[in-house]
Amino acid sequence: MKFELNRPTDYSDEAFLNEIRRVSSIIENPLSMVKFNENSKYSAYTIAKRFGGWQKALEKAGLDDSFFPENAEITKDELINELKRVSILLGTTCFSQKIFSEHSHICGSTISRKFGFFNKIMTEIGFTTPLKGRKYSDDERYENLLNVWTFYGRQPNYSEMKKEPSKVGPKAYVVRWGSWRNALLAFLDKINSDMSELNIEKENSKNDKQQQTKEKSTCIEHRREIPVGLRFAVLKRDNYKCVLCGRSPSSTFGLELHIDHIIPFSKGGKTVENNLRALCSQCNIGKSDQLD
Repeated sequence: MKFELNRPTDYSDEAFLNEIRRVSSIIENPLSMVKFNENSKYSAYTIAKRFGGWQKALEKAGLDDSFFPENAEITKDELINELKRVSILLGTTCFSQKIFSEHSHICGSTISRKFGFFNKIMTEIGFTTPLKGRKYSDDERYENLLNVWTFYGRQPNYSEMKKEPSKVGPKAYVVRWGSWRNALLAFLDKINSDMSELNIEKENSKNDKQQQTKEKSTCIEHRREIPVGLRFAVLKRDNYKCVLCGRSPSSTFGLELHIDHIIPFSKGGKTVENNLRALCSQCNIGKSDQLD
């Protein structure tokens, strides 16, 4: 038996065009990129890139406009169902028109032509599209990474940053720190820096004179806001679960974990690790501002 790679060796323009003609002869029109990929060893995305677009490639192959995905009849309900299908496939409700086109038999331009802007119909069904050219601050990157880390209960990988609950894509981290590994190291440096500051404050509090020279409002323990490093430490200590009901974001859909002051801040509780715990939003609301 002879083993061969299950892929073509000819990547010329003519080979691409002949393959389009071959596939078009065995399937019903329109010929979408998804249908092509299901019936060919070539990638429709590679062909579209070569000819400047999928429709241009079909035109170059001599196909009439009945094969163009843009001319497929589709209702708004069918479109919405397809958007939801692609959302489940991608694992996120945030994607661009280009990404949608790459995973659907419906061309993104069909949406714009028949139903208005792509962003508009995404908003109608509660979905979002990525913000082009958005510049994130380091704090926004840290907050997002903490949220995703909490969701999985472990260090997330690169591809998981493309899915919900992540709101910042992995490229934003690579652009900032050069690689995904460096981004993770920067995040841990931030965590360690926050915890180091807490330890310094703890040591200084033992010396009354030194403590008097420092305004209480500048000390972390006297602020309601909890720095990302301290929140991470508490979540990790509590195994990314609600300490009251035991549920976690990874096992319960839509669950959010909050960092709660055991002795409420309004009642003199300090922002220190032994006065903080992880609570889900429901348990936290139930607890409200009451002492246990």
